[in-house]
Amino acid sequence: MIDLLVIGGGPAGVAGAVHAHRAGLETLLVERERVGGLIWNANLVENHPGLPRPMPGAEVAALLEGHLDRNGVPRRYAEVTALTREGHWFHARIGNDLMAARAVLLASGSHPKPLPLPGAEEAEQAGLLHYEVSRLPRLGRSATVLILGGGDAAFDYALNCARQGARATIVMRGETPAALPLLVERAAAQPLVGVVTGAHPESVFQDHSGRVGLSCRMPGDGEERQLAADMLLAAVGRDPDASLARGLDPLLPGCYDEGPADGPAIYLAGDAAHGRFRQMSIAAGEGVLAAMHAAARLARHRG
Repeated sequence: MIDLLVIGGGPAGVAGAVHAHRAGLETLLVERERVGGLIWNANLVENHPGLPRPMPGAEVAALLEGHLDRNGVPRRYAEVTALTREGHWFHARIGNDLMAARAVLLASGSHPKPLPLPGAEEAEQAGLLHYEVSRLPRLGRSATVLILGGGDAAFDYALNCARQGARATIVMRGETPAALPLLVERAAAQPLVGVVTGAHPESVFQDHSGRVGLSCRMPGDGEERQLAADMLLAAVGRDPDASLARGLDPLLPGCYDEGPADGPAIYLAGDAAHGRFRQMSIAAGEGVLAAMHAAARLARHRG
């Protein structure tokens, strides 16, 4: 039995777990795979206060893991498959074990929206379609990547691929990017990044050479065009992943409302609460705020 169970090892979970541990709460952070969350996909993290320089996402993830180590925060690598509430306790199934906690910080991030095109599922099963750039096989200098999307993620993925020496082509439905102007400018200045605008993808295909591609209807005369590459990345949006909290009460999205005074509380932070923002600073701040609320709430109940 512990005071606070933190589910998720991204910026929100790490910041919340460290603050709770330092505040004297018996804390456990459970991460399914690796510390860092979506930070692993970032080409460069350069808008988080205190970083000495723009840093690739993998380096920032290593800093987050080091932050946990320096503060002695207990953690476990496993998947939480169920979460229930009984009286004044939450019960979590972690792997094959059950854990009881007086409060829960759910920092489980987000999950990608599946690409709604014929052939997408087959390409994903074949390992040719991915939704995160960090999941791609190691890219060589002869590698080619198609990236479907026109927002920040698509342009950042393209710059990440180019930094590794791969040639990336962004395929956009619209004529104007929805990404930050800074990212658009950097992509335009990168010779390994190309952009195809006004394309309307109709299906995903695999060719006889093991490549993957998009069959697109082009504007104007509606001509069909096939674009192929070694890998396909879909950057078509993400949804908050708060599925473990479904049906639990009180659920406190964003940690701003203390809710009913009696009983335990489950807090949401980071992308699990505000998936559309996807900012490390917001996630970390919400994780700390949730831990502060949880510490104050548990102190009142102990008193």
